[in-house]
Amino acid sequence: MAEIQSYTMNFGPQHPAAHGVLFVGDAAGTIDPFSGQGISNALRSTEIALPFVLDAVARGKLTEEAARGYTLRWRRAFGPSTRSRTASMAST
Repeated sequence: MAEIQSYTMNFGPQHPAAHGVLFVGDAAGTIDPFSGQGISNALRSTEIALPFVLDAVARGKLTEEAARGYTLRWRRAFGPSTRSRTASMAST
């Protein structure tokens, strides 16, 4: 019989860009802390990442400026709602 394993889900703002990689969806921490759902947030983060990905493909690499631009747009989209939801969970 296989051993049952569990893992925690990290809620709250993560690092959406690091080491030349843009993260979207669960990898970037866009999980809804109340429901554990994240498909709509994953799709939204993909929409935000797309122009930066296209730029990286055209240049042959992801520039630090593009990574910062994506991080800024990602935090504007997800930071406030994720922080407030996480804070609500912590206070209960």
